[in-house]
Amino acid sequence: MGFKRKERSKPAYKTISFETYTQSVDVLLCPSYRAKSFRLRAKKGLNFILTYPFYVPEVEAFEFLGKQKKWIDETLKALPQKIQIKFDQPFSFFGKDWVLVHDSLRRRGVYPGDGNLFVNPSYLDIEKVLVSFLKQEALSFFQEISGEYATKLGVEFSKVVVRDNSTRWGSCSSSKHLSYSWRLGFAPVHVARYVVAHEVAHLKYMDHSPVFWETVGQMDPKYKENRSWLKKEGSSLMMTSFDFL
Repeated sequence: MGFKRKERSKPAYKTISFETYTQSVDVLLCPSYRAKSFRLRAKKGLNFILTYPFYVPEVEAFEFLGKQKKWIDETLKALPQKIQIKFDQPFSFFGKDWVLVHDSLRRRGVYPGDGNLFVNPSYLDIEKVLVSFLKQEALSFFQEISGEYATKLGVEFSKVVVRDNSTRWGSCSSSKHLSYSWRLGFAPVHVARYVVAHEVAHLKYMDHSPVFWETVGQMDPKYKENRSWLKKEGSSLMMTSFDFL
């Protein structure tokens, strides 16, 4: 009679509020079976991730954070400044200009019209609703451009989805699912199109070989410049939010 190996359960993660010398930040505590030491890294906005060995008591994680206050403050200073989109302030999304307009007579939702997005800020979930609207705009863009490039390469994809990725701008799975970050809408359109070209090229080559980049170049001759823009300015897309006050 054989014995089944007992599967280890995933250690519990939790987010805490941590006070540095200058401000409060959120830190996601991630005990890990693989970690051999403490590792603290910035995620996005005022968020950090602390990974450490699962057997380390949580109190020691707090002690470690206490010694990192100066590093956290210096890291925050080096990050791009937070960009807030306010009422009556134009903003661009996939090259289309919008203005967020306060309308207290509207029901819950977002109402586009003549370049305006009418919203009633009295609803507590207004940002969630607005982001949902922008995600739908992003989905339409990515479906259209993915189809355009896939036709050009003679390949097919199974579906397109949009997410709020913090580590990847796009991905292509082995099942031919294309995934994109909706925040690319805040980037120049040619940059967003580069990401699509990159992921559609993966439908043909699941690597980053010279022939892969040659394929990307067939769809986006300026992919090197667009790739460079994302490396330098991409973090600013993660710092964009809405101010409804």
